[in-house]
Amino acid sequence: MKRLVALIIVLVCFSGAAFSQKKGVGQVKTVVIDAGHGGAKPGAVGKKCQEKELTLQMALKLGKLIEDNYPDVTVIYTRKTDVDINLSERARIANKAKADLFLSIHCNSWNNTTPTGVETYVMGLSQSRANMEVAKKENDDILLEADYKDNSDYQGF
Repeated sequence: MKRLVALIIVLVCFSGAAFSQKKGVGQVKTVVIDAGHGGAKPGAVGKKCQEKELTLQMALKLGKLIEDNYPDVTVIYTRKTDVDINLSERARIANKAKADLFLSIHCNSWNNTTPTGVETYVMGLSQSRANMEVAKKENDDILLEADYKDNSDYQGF
């Protein structure tokens, strides 16, 4: 946990060019931070906590770091409490805000008792089969939503 928080802090501190005061190509003025899972969707469940709890703590800390260090950057959270937000609503929040950056925080489980490292997925505009497979794995919470089959936002996902 400490390593993950430290990594987030390092990423924020060294991303000064992206968060610069003057808006230009590649510069971030609006960030949407998505704490993965929430409410009835716990995500990975460990012996001492659930993924939804860790992601919320990290999202709030990251948002505060950005707000404190980059006052011209607007930070929007998909959730600030333990509530269930549908995946389509999370995307709607980012699109409505015209976010320059959407960060969805997750803490995946692993059978190894001493895991190290991080996973980072960056989704661009291209829709490759590999991107879709990662998206399916990371967004399987859709299947927990009561109306997922009828939700046109998921386009048969």
